[in-house]
Amino acid sequence: MSVFVDPGRVPEWYARLEMERQGMHVPSKVMMLDDVDYKMLAEDAKGGSIEKKLDGSGRWCRKCVKVKPDRTHHCRVCNRCVLKMDHHCPWINNCVGYYNYKYFYLFISYGVLILLWVSASSFVNFLRSVASPDVLDFGSDSFLIASCWLYASLFSVALGGFQTFHTCLLLKNFTTIELVEKKGQTNGNHHCYVHPYDRTVVQNVEDALGSIHALWFIPTRIGIRGNGVRYMPSEEYLAETRWRERKLAVGTTKEYGTGRGASL
Repeated sequence: MSVFVDPGRVPEWYARLEMERQGMHVPSKVMMLDDVDYKMLAEDAKGGSIEKKLDGSGRWCRKCVKVKPDRTHHCRVCNRCVLKMDHHCPWINNCVGYYNYKYFYLFISYGVLILLWVSASSFVNFLRSVASPDVLDFGSDSFLIASCWLYASLFSVALGGFQTFHTCLLLKNFTTIELVEKKGQTNGNHHCYVHPYDRTVVQNVEDALGSIHALWFIPTRIGIRGNGVRYMPSEEYLAETRWRERKLAVGTTKEYGTGRGASL
């Protein structure tokens, strides 16, 4: 499923909505502003983007010539923007993004479980094969059993580390790109970076695997909320944002008062 499911494209309605917000009126043949569907989608995505450029303007992809929603990045391999892009995986020949991340996570999880089962169930046969005198004879049963066990065990360690890494990302609601780009950053005055989308552990898992806990390890998107362009910010991030806004307002007031006193 992670191979065949599209990870997510920037919807035409969202691109038009954000361009309207930024004052760029571009006619669209897909959906008009008076359409009922457009108004419903606009209501669903109201509030604007969380992520901004340094000058405060919205994010824009110069290669796709489109606005970029939160957590969206341009993949140079697929040559397009991908919603909630995690990375481009050469093993599945596809990007891992909003619509196929659950399938990808279950794929590597199932792989680790199968490899561990193979290693555990064939351990006794492995010991017998190692003790066999023909274990070094290429093509013998003992050689093949020992080789398969070593392959399964070593690959389970490698894939297990990768799966553990993605489990940590999932619990903190990070993507690989966000971890590389933003982890350890400061928000001014040496304040540690507050990830906008890191809420509670259960909410973070529900964002990726769905709100129906019984279906977390079933390859289906039933119960997954959202549309891939808007994400609920954490309370900690909202508090940090309000604090920065108050500090900015106080600084602006002081600067205005100092300037006014000097002019008098």
